[in-house]
Amino acid sequence: MITELQKKQEELKHQLEENSEDTSVSTMLSLKEETQQLDTTFQDTAYRKQHLSQKLTELEETIKEQDSTLQTLKQTQETLTKENKVYNKQVEDAQEQLETLQKENSDLLARMLSLKEEQMNQFNQLNDYYESILKREKLLESYKPMLEKDISLENEVSYKFSKPVSLPDRTLNSFKAHNEEICSVAYNDGGSIVVTAGSENYLKVWDSSTGFEKNTLRGLGRGALDVCISPGTELVMAACLDNTAYVWNYATNRMRHNLTGHSGKVSSCCFFHNKALALTGSHDSTIKFWDIAKGYCSKTLASFSSCNGVALSTEDSLCVSGHYDGHIRFWAQRTGEVVEDVGVSELSVTSLAFSPNNNTVAVVSRDNSVYLLDSRMFRVLGTLSNRRYEASANLMKISWSSDSRYLVSGSHSGEVFVWDTHTKSVQEVLKGHSCPVIAVAWKPRASGMVSVDTEGFMTIWG
Repeated sequence: MITELQKKQEELKHQLEENSEDTSVSTMLSLKEETQQLDTTFQDTAYRKQHLSQKLTELEETIKEQDSTLQTLKQTQETLTKENKVYNKQVEDAQEQLETLQKENSDLLARMLSLKEEQMNQFNQLNDYYESILKREKLLESYKPMLEKDISLENEVSYKFSKPVSLPDRTLNSFKAHNEEICSVAYNDGGSIVVTAGSENYLKVWDSSTGFEKNTLRGLGRGALDVCISPGTELVMAACLDNTAYVWNYATNRMRHNLTGHSGKVSSCCFFHNKALALTGSHDSTIKFWDIAKGYCSKTLASFSSCNGVALSTEDSLCVSGHYDGHIRFWAQRTGEVVEDVGVSELSVTSLAFSPNNNTVAVVSRDNSVYLLDSRMFRVLGTLSNRRYEASANLMKISWSSDSRYLVSGSHSGEVFVWDTHTKSVQEVLKGHSCPVIAVAWKPRASGMVSVDTEGFMTIWG
């Protein structure tokens, strides 16, 4: 627009110069006035141009600032988007953790309710057990004079008419039976076979006379703590560290059952003499009865303390268990109720065994004493001890002679002590081991016996 005004102004000036000579005064005045107006308009237009240019510059600066702000906002948006993704991932993880915790909480609540119910049942059993003890004490007090008289007469008869055995006094054979410690040893009913078990995950079957290895029974998950053989059969059972008891036929070398159900290591086992049932004790504070034909648990007893040993009377009517709390508990086989609870020691019981005539239960304690309990009166008849005798292990095994007079037990010194339970004295001390003797077994209806130690040696005595 300014260019057009400049052109028009120049044209007017040019006309004015050309017509200055022949143009009238009025026309000149008119042209001059128009020129002045054009000058004024030109000046206004120039001013407006300058103003607009300044404003344009300001707007460009504003645009630049806004562009910078927009770039900053875009960067901020990208940062927030990334942070939002991270937060969303954290929220998802937190939701998964919440669901997991809710599930665990639900499971823990269910377990807590189950444990609470189990605890209530145990409390009820304890109350029933306490009431049965009171009734039993009253009944025993009324029959005590007559029972003491009958027992004294029966003991005299048993010592007089039972077939006596001679004491072993020499080593017939001694050899390395296992690479690691042997924890238990057992004879079969005829005394021709010996089975050993220990820290290795297998059992070994031996000829008891020659020491010849006849079989190796495999399949254990871990080492065995106890072994027993069913009377009159070829079945052998091992109580193991993997919370399971295993049953084999030692003649065919075939496994019959793996008895699962305990939640702690199985410390002890024994067969019923009727050959249909077996008994196991565990550190889960339970005792289980097993149907051997079908391989399932038929009864579970709560023993209120870790069980270190179980034993059965020969007529299967009474079973006894020894516990970590130093107590001996007698159980009725038919009802599964506690007949009597006897505290024999302040320290734990390591093992126990019924005498063949069922009159006495021998109990070994960690206080280095062997207690003799009357199995009818449920009282301590006497204590066997010696300054050289020391219990060799937490789960050591003892054994009776077949005439129910002698008791044999290994010692931490490596010696084997033979006690006369009639005189309550040491009858003989056998030396043939150089390390602690964990288990011993007296040969049925004979004078021999076998002992095993922590280095895997087995010694046959005669």
